[in-house]
Amino acid sequence: MGLVCTDAKPSAAAAGSAPFFQGLPAVLNMAHRGASRDAPEHSLRAYELALEQGAQVLELDLRATRDGVLVLAHDATLERTLGLPQRWDELTWQEVLSQSAERAPLRLEDVLARFPDVHLNLELKDEQPAVARALAELLKVQQAEPRVLVASAHDAVMHEFRAASGGRVATSAAKREVLLFHACYLLGKGCSVPYVALQLPTIGWLGLTDAAFVEHAHRQGVVVHYWTIDDAERQRQLLLAGADGIMTNQPEVLARTIAALPPRAAAGSPAGAAPAPAADAPAIVFLGDSLTAGLGLPESQALPARIQARLNAAGLRYRTINGGRSGDTSAGGLARLDWYFRDSVDLRALVIGLGSNDAMRGLSLSALGDNLAQIIRKTRERKPDALIFLWALETFPNLGPDYAREYASVFPAVAEREQVQLIPFPLADVAGNPKLNQEDGIHPTAEGTELVADRIWAVLQPALAARPAP
Repeated sequence: MGLVCTDAKPSAAAAGSAPFFQGLPAVLNMAHRGASRDAPEHSLRAYELALEQGAQVLELDLRATRDGVLVLAHDATLERTLGLPQRWDELTWQEVLSQSAERAPLRLEDVLARFPDVHLNLELKDEQPAVARALAELLKVQQAEPRVLVASAHDAVMHEFRAASGGRVATSAAKREVLLFHACYLLGKGCSVPYVALQLPTIGWLGLTDAAFVEHAHRQGVVVHYWTIDDAERQRQLLLAGADGIMTNQPEVLARTIAALPPRAAAGSPAGAAPAPAADAPAIVFLGDSLTAGLGLPESQALPARIQARLNAAGLRYRTINGGRSGDTSAGGLARLDWYFRDSVDLRALVIGLGSNDAMRGLSLSALGDNLAQIIRKTRERKPDALIFLWALETFPNLGPDYAREYASVFPAVAEREQVQLIPFPLADVAGNPKLNQEDGIHPTAEGTELVADRIWAVLQPALAARPAP
């Protein structure tokens, strides 16, 4: 991957909208190999203790045996943990079992099954691309993709994993990608990246822990995590600089550090952000693309956050979930819909804002209509009492008047056929107005987003108010 810097206004990659971050606090307590100061690293007791001590994410290392079984281990050899001189990739899983007896390591598939609702940060330690493919397949089979963030220092491994997982799993930057990002920062430029997180050592002389660097990452839509910090004062300094997460051997210490900070500093909430509703409040999911995600805007200025502010002001006890993903098509939205049906989401309303990228790619309008209908029907099947709203969209005139007319007709036709509420074109007062759009001429500014929110709210508010109070 080459250096991709730009003079354009930095645009966010909407890290916060990635499924991995949904339901997690803004600042993550990430247990390094579990609570590894108080229990043997990569043991069930270390993982259980970490969760008891306040960790939200288990940060785990992966190695592969000769026959491709993924095990939880940091070192390349079994010497330190099992007293055996061999490398993991020299032994089959059965050979490991026969030589380790009751000290047998954990397999990743066992951990996924034992902790079905826990978020995992998985670091691939091996350099073989085949291991990346094995991990991608296992996460898919185990339906664990939405709750995993994958890391690797090796660029080739990370590239292979992203390709094998089809971009469905959040990733952090590999070593060379970190260096390229840092170069863009030093040049004062934005950059185009395929990852949602920078996971960094605390190298002060490079400026990696400076608040200015963290702010630069946030402007690109990238979160910043640091490893491995057990000292409470150092943790506090990093959090005050804007860190989004810290990996620690002592989650209990970090939990106390986070709790002692002012709420705004601990939560990373910018001034003026809408107060966060309760985590178990009834949810309104905004399923969309970059227009929903808030590309180029702080999270507090993205559309779901602006609707949240209106809900709060109206005394309506709902929480909004930003399900926007930049570049997503109607097919992509359908593919990730199940994530919002999980037990921890009390989905009461779905706002569908998909179709813009279908038009930009010239995709089949018939397929667009079918995908939207499937999203609606699937939601009705899984959440029969949920309100469903569909944006009406229009497309660029340069695609031809016939295509534009047929495209615009898809949305009211689907809404009528599936009997859902149609939201008139939310960008009606914004599209084409350079004062209300960012430099790309496509994505609204904060002021433009407020106008979009007004049009959506005009349909959403009466429907929600007519429902019994949650």
